Amino acid sequence: MERAMQKQELKNTFIDTLERERTIRGWTQWEMAEKLEMSVPGYRKMVSGMTDSIALYTAYRASVVLNIPIPILYGSTDHKDQLLNKIYNAPASTCQRIEYYLDYDAKYRHARTKNTGSTIWIDVFTLTGYMEDAMHFDSTNVERVEIPDRYEGRVSKGLMVTENSLLPVYGKGDIILLEERMPRIGDITVSIHMKTSILYIRKVFQTEDRYELHPVNGRGKIVYIEKKDRSDWHEMGRVIASIHTDEYKRE
Repeated sequence: MERAMQKQELKNTFIDTLERERTIRGWTQWEMAEKLEMSVPGYRKMVSGMTDSIALYTAYRASVVLNIPIPILYGSTDHKDQLLNKIYNAPASTCQRIEYYLDYDAKYRHARTKNTGSTIWIDVFTLTGYMEDAMHFDSTNVERVEIPDRYEGRVSKGLMVTENSLLPVYGKGDIILLEERMPRIGDITVSIHMKTSILYIRKVFQTEDRYELHPVNGRGKIVYIEKKDRSDWHEMGRVIASIHTDEYKRE
């Protein structure tokens, strides 16, 4: 009985969404039926609740025509479904950036570590171009690096320092070790502003209304982030340590 009620509720939600979106777009039921590749009587019968279920192809056509994911048509409030709905309606340039960061994220999420006694292996990213705080993040190379096993279970990836622009905190040849964890106040993070592709290595502070990214070596301007704009940023991770050339070995 409960399952039947849930099925009926989903069907009603789909119909309500369909009719609401049709009205918003100013389409007639005849036009909507044509777009869904249905007969007009069939469409009217469906939205009147006289059908037992919604055909899968009808749901697919509705998703294509309205540019709305199928779960949203059925009223899903799941966070990932809501995010997918935003992607559906994002411009192509934004979708390309999202795809880039998803691919980038997958590289280190699926990276395998191999233990060799007292060491572990991680993926280390080397940014192309002149490395400095607030640099434009164009592309990166990835290599496997062996580091001490005292970081096992915490370090997910590393960032190679290729210039001395971050002295005295980090020097050329250092590897900044990153942990996949939300930063706490005072932590150093590696963050990318997705709209501009600018990468920052900054210390995080917070006020009531915004976050502040302070230069780690005291040189440069503070970056202010309104809390409502937090979704425009991608966190590579928070810094838990840095190691020098005599503490790691390349594969």
